[in-house]
Amino acid sequence: MFFRKQKPAVNDNQRHAPQPTLIGEDTAVEGTLDTEGEVHIEGRVRGVVKAEICVIGASGVVEGEVLAGEIIVRGRVTGPMRARHVHLEPEATVEGDITCETIAIDNGARLSGAVWQQEAGVANKPAALPYAPAAKLFSEPLWGVQNDDDPRPLRAVRPRH
Repeated sequence: MFFRKQKPAVNDNQRHAPQPTLIGEDTAVEGTLDTEGEVHIEGRVRGVVKAEICVIGASGVVEGEVLAGEIIVRGRVTGPMRARHVHLEPEATVEGDITCETIAIDNGARLSGAVWQQEAGVANKPAALPYAPAAKLFSEPLWGVQNDDDPRPLRAVRPRH
């Protein structure tokens, strides 16, 4: 009675943190990848990726939309991304618009698209507008069509009096 060891209180009803989903280098997925947890992509995914945390590894390629709470990109993404926080690491290549609350872009990362700031709390909701490449945002180019051999004329801008 005096020397009985106390058992630690354990709640068996607690939900355990799920293991991250891993898409290996030799794996290709086509369609919608939807998880409430974490997904690590080292292979190729063509379609929509929905997760709480999405890590696109150095050899990972995503062709489609990525919706997550947090997105970390080391590989390549072609398509729009929507998250609370996005981190583009040095070898990342992104071709598409990013909608997020916060973003970190390391030196060496390549981004071809627009970055849009969103209000807090709308990270995993679908985009209201369909994806449009950044080039279609402007109605006409800043300069007319130029040949490679033609020098671009400079124009002086004079203030109005």
